[in-house]
Amino acid sequence: MSKVHIALVGGQPAPVYYGVFQIEPDYVILVASEQSSKEAKRLKDLLQRNSFCAEIVHLDPTNLKDIYACCEKLVDTYKDDIISLNLIGGTKNWALSFFDCFSRISNCSIFLFDQNNRMWDLKSKDFEDFYSEVDIDEYLELYGNPSCTYTPFSEYDENDFDAIKDIEATWRLNKSAFTTIASLLDEENKANWKESLENDNHGLFELSNNQIYWRKPNYVKFVLYDKFGKRHEREVTSPNAVKLTFNTHWFELKVARILSKWPKAKDIRLNCVFPLKENSDKEFKNEIDIIINAGSKLVFVECKTSIYHGTDIDKFRTVVKNYGGNGTKNIVVTQSPLGESPLKKCDESNILHFSLNGSKPESLLNLLDKHLPTINK
Repeated sequence: MSKVHIALVGGQPAPVYYGVFQIEPDYVILVASEQSSKEAKRLKDLLQRNSFCAEIVHLDPTNLKDIYACCEKLVDTYKDDIISLNLIGGTKNWALSFFDCFSRISNCSIFLFDQNNRMWDLKSKDFEDFYSEVDIDEYLELYGNPSCTYTPFSEYDENDFDAIKDIEATWRLNKSAFTTIASLLDEENKANWKESLENDNHGLFELSNNQIYWRKPNYVKFVLYDKFGKRHEREVTSPNAVKLTFNTHWFELKVARILSKWPKAKDIRLNCVFPLKENSDKEFKNEIDIIINAGSKLVFVECKTSIYHGTDIDKFRTVVKNYGGNGTKNIVVTQSPLGESPLKKCDESNILHFSLNGSKPESLLNLLDKHLPTINK
């Protein structure tokens, strides 16, 4: 007598995948439609890599005659085995039909797996937590994402944390001038600066007498005029001083350091850059500022000193949906409070938001503690 696990596969493969590890069956049957065939193939490959035997059964997503015929065949084939059924994926037609057929037989247990990695038994109405924890690389692979480049939080040291304070103090002297000269992303007129920063060992960027001289990887000199026209000079040295200076990476590390105090944060990655997916018409790579492994799920973090346009939230929402599915928890952390439009977009998209302005750092951790167990809409 074998343990046979049947799982309905839709667009969210994570609860199917982790459900198999919870059940630990001898054999796995993945029921997939044409639309979910890619997810099923990824699931099969990952399960086989972890020594599970698995096959894919293709099924029409809505034709009840075909669906019931498939159910009856599976019931008959495995009538002498111990069956478990995961209903979380696929269409409503599948879920209702499979429940109707398999709830009638005594050798089948029926389960639902939720976004908090809990397995619910539909007969006993009880649940148990998954014993396994989410792995960032494995989770991303479940959603068809190639490995991203990133900087581990552990790469930064106290000298870098001190550099953050110096860079932020320079930013506060003249936020507009600092941002104009130090933010190189998507600036067509600064294409040569971006190329220089990527390929040269040192350089000097200058706009309206404001200057940033840099020498990789550890030295930066600022010459900045405040709003009263007073000239200020500041030198910054740390192992990652140049990386932190440009494109608000200093603010991302500031946020990451706060998040590193969160007991649930098991792995923190910064500047996570994903290669473009196949058939993409975009010319830029997708980036997530911070990804946290919080044990039961991943947390995606967008870091901006300020956001005034809802389109920035739309972009973040699209990226997390494509790379993390529906099971991640997502948050936007800013220095200044959000503007009205992005605030509305966050609420509409079920994205958490937090401003460091006037807030204690532990309040951010309390917010995550409160919302991590909740499910996304």
